[in-house]
Amino acid sequence: MPVVPTLDVEKYLDFKSMTHYLKAVSSAAPHLVRAFSIGKSKAGRPILVAEVTNRNLREGRQKPGIWIDGGHQGWHLLGSTACLELLRFLVAGHGRDEFLTDLVDQTVFYIAPRLAPDEMELCLKSGALVPQTAGEEKVSEVGRQFRVLNSLGSWKPFKRDNRVMVGRNPEDRKGPFFDLYRQVDSERLGQIGPHDFPNTSRQEIPLQLPSTRAVFEFMRTYGNVFAAISTSGPGDRVSLVSNHADTGLLKNLSQRLSELAGLPCAPSNPARKKPGQFLSWVSE
Repeated sequence: MPVVPTLDVEKYLDFKSMTHYLKAVSSAAPHLVRAFSIGKSKAGRPILVAEVTNRNLREGRQKPGIWIDGGHQGWHLLGSTACLELLRFLVAGHGRDEFLTDLVDQTVFYIAPRLAPDEMELCLKSGALVPQTAGEEKVSEVGRQFRVLNSLGSWKPFKRDNRVMVGRNPEDRKGPFFDLYRQVDSERLGQIGPHDFPNTSRQEIPLQLPSTRAVFEFMRTYGNVFAAISTSGPGDRVSLVSNHADTGLLKNLSQRLSELAGLPCAPSNPARKKPGQFLSWVSE
């Protein structure tokens, strides 16, 4: 039974740490996990997928497959973490839990934790909410900042206008100092792409983004995928979105995903058709 590295779900991993974790899990259980790239971002970062199945029995492409992704946008931080925790849970449970062992033996999971690695790196380092776009990247004005007093905080009020916060210098000793947080408009964030998947009702040329092009080619190549789960959110939740009409099934899937990931997960209402979005395209 593999000894899987632990994952600290209390913090978000940058791209380097996420890649290191995927490699560590693959090394701990090479017969269960195979990590590979399905494409590259604009900045050249690999778009990674972890294939999880017991290859000692059969190769993954000979089994029914489930696609699970996160990080379609830079602020989908919690969804990305949920994918990593699900990966850890599946591998750690193999050989220890009868249900998980049978699941990994008979099914293959394709887990893509970070489809927008460039935008998520910007969000983690600067707090910028940058959507994936085929053109020029712009910070999205979909939130406001609020401050929390902290003697060890990294921000201080500007002398000429205390409504403005500036970075704290290493030599600063006299406060007050603050931590800054962004309060996001979740509804508006949900309206922002990517809307780049093929759709007959749109005139725009599809597949202009590296992530959508990579996912499209993967689905076209791996014909064994029969289900798709997309975890997303601005960082305050994990949402399970589906176009399936059976809300009872959606609720059960959401509950199970929450149990497996150890993170709060809530189903959305059955999604209205949104031209060019992943779940609209993959359900057709």
